[in-house]
Amino acid sequence: MRRNTHSWRSRGKYWFDNQMGKGAGALILWLALLAVAVIFLLSVIVLLARPNEPSLHWSSVLWDTFMHALDSGAVSTDSGDALVIATMLLASISGMLLLSTLIGLINAGIESKLETLRRGRSKVLETDHTVILGWSPHVFTIIEQLAIANESKRDACIVVLADRDKVAMEEEIRTRITDFRTTRVVCRSGNPSSRSDLEIASPDVAKAIIIPPPETEHPDITVIKIILALMNLGRHFADAHNIVTSIFAEENIEVARIAGRGSVRSVLFERLISRITAQTCRQSGLSVVYSELLQYDGSEFYFVHEPRLTGSTFAQAMFSYARSTVIGIAHADGNSEINPGADMVIAADDELILLAEDDSTIAYDGYHAPAPLTVAPPPRPPRHRPERFLFVHWNDRAPRIIHELDMYVEPGSEILIVGVGPEQEAAIEELRARLTRLTMSTSPIDPTKSRNLSALAIDGFDHIIVLSNEHIADIQEKDARTLAILLMLRNVLGERAEGISIVSEMHDVRNRDLAAVAKADDFIVSSQIDSMLLTQIAEEPRMAAVIEDLFDADGNEIYLKPVEEYFDGELTAPFSAFVELCLRRGQVAIGYRTIARAHDETRNFGVRINPPKDAPVRLGPGDKLIVFSED
Repeated sequence: MRRNTHSWRSRGKYWFDNQMGKGAGALILWLALLAVAVIFLLSVIVLLARPNEPSLHWSSVLWDTFMHALDSGAVSTDSGDALVIATMLLASISGMLLLSTLIGLINAGIESKLETLRRGRSKVLETDHTVILGWSPHVFTIIEQLAIANESKRDACIVVLADRDKVAMEEEIRTRITDFRTTRVVCRSGNPSSRSDLEIASPDVAKAIIIPPPETEHPDITVIKIILALMNLGRHFADAHNIVTSIFAEENIEVARIAGRGSVRSVLFERLISRITAQTCRQSGLSVVYSELLQYDGSEFYFVHEPRLTGSTFAQAMFSYARSTVIGIAHADGNSEINPGADMVIAADDELILLAEDDSTIAYDGYHAPAPLTVAPPPRPPRHRPERFLFVHWNDRAPRIIHELDMYVEPGSEILIVGVGPEQEAAIEELRARLTRLTMSTSPIDPTKSRNLSALAIDGFDHIIVLSNEHIADIQEKDARTLAILLMLRNVLGERAEGISIVSEMHDVRNRDLAAVAKADDFIVSSQIDSMLLTQIAEEPRMAAVIEDLFDADGNEIYLKPVEEYFDGELTAPFSAFVELCLRRGQVAIGYRTIARAHDETRNFGVRINPPKDAPVRLGPGDKLIVFSED
């Protein structure tokens, strides 16, 4: 064993340094011990200085010395010999030093605690709350939608844990969101991929955990690291929690599933947004329908078990709710079917999937058979023809969108992509080889110049899709360029814009309002749609299967069908009659869109979802019925 060769002075200094490093609590304790020692020593000196006063009790001397230490002015009333007065003066001076040091320590301790609170490092003591791990533009829409979903709860709570300053997060949330309803938002600073920091948000007692995709070069890697950190919180953590996230690359879905032990519900972001964009460009107003269905400030999805419908058919269930729209069946095995067919028999354990404005409006009214409509068939069936698409810009999402379009369009359809450079040619050539119905051509012209757009004869296209420029990193600048192109398109087209659908990709939902002046038909705000999907699944895990069916190309999808496909001329009837009319064709009607209000934002761009069954509806040429259909 080696001997300690350090001097007593060095050891004492080392011991003192260790004591000083233990924090304010240890310092206050040593200060109190020092004060007791000083008062006791000075009291002994006073007792020894008055040997001729046997009546003087030691307790009174201690008290007198203690009061001099607390009150420096008490020395002015002292009398007696010089030693006693000097001792009391020393007690007063010692007291001033000790008290000032104590006040300084307490002040430093309070400031340290306030700084800790400001940094957001204290543990959240909440239960049944929703945890958001990470910071991205998705956070604001998620909080906004959760606040609407929780407005019937007395004291809902959302905890945001991100590697950012707590005060900065709170200020930005308050700036972007004005109405939190009954929901409290608690922000904490920490690394979501660190186990010790995760414990600050108390995810083990949360009802749902949302991991929005971060704004990093490799967002999937960050998400998977957070999932792994969550799984390390406990052996059975995954079995008891609802964890929802968004994955960009399809090959990472399986990695996320393995990391989350099969319990993490993932939204495949790129595929989903690409499919929505492809569908929307061919159906004006579809983005409004999706927003209405996926947000909580309108008609949303509910799962309802109604024993009185056991043994009834799906068609009978559709006409058993006056203020709700039955769209599918959720089976006991976890599978869900949208538009399962009019003759599908409802089993005892099945639940209905329906649209309603609120759970309080869901009421079983009993079967009311609709009055069948006798309508003249359309003069001729609609003829599908090849379509022409103009893509402005090229980004990572373009190949997926074009691949989706290739599954829907008629053979001989064309795509022209403008604004591409040599660096994209390889990807375009690879995509071109896989297309079966579409023919694709490119042009290197700069689409940000109005004269170039005029030279394209763009009025000969059926659909125009404006994608964000992948060479621009800043979101606001991307959206600004998109807005400029939309304005130029409208200026070049003029009155010829009627009949040409224009779809644009936006990144910040606030810029959607600015884009209204451009009068584009649809705006795809990708982060907003993704956020609404994550919120839906977080609030109701069974929505994952419904959303998968909703956006699956092989299942039932949402279509805006022209009324000319159903009847000729104009027709006024209760909405239940239109539901029955669509049911004859194997479709589930959920609403309608009137062309006269297609550009009226105050009327939701003419879209009405889940109207009451007995509400009279007047539809005519140009109007559309919104249905779930296989084609």
